[in-house]
Amino acid sequence: MRSSKRYVATLVVLLAFTAVPAHAAPAPDDYIKGYAAAILAREFKVRAPSLQVTGGSIRLAEADLASVDRSAVVAALSAIEGV
Repeated sequence: MRSSKRYVATLVVLLAFTAVPAHAAPAPDDYIKGYAAAILAREFKVRAPSLQVTGGSIRLAEADLASVDRSAVVAALSAIEGV
């Protein structure tokens, strides 16, 4: 009986130490740039040669967004994780 209690206690301790939550690394700028370019192309039918991402901040030339609703673009791009 004692060995089964010891086994269960050992198992609980092992499970407690192996269930460490993982933290996601921030998305790299190249990933965000590709994601943003895909959203612009698919959702807004826009190619934006001026698209730049630095430190998770997206920059676009206003001329690239002349034919679309700017607030919709901002909302869509702001939803990208890491932006």
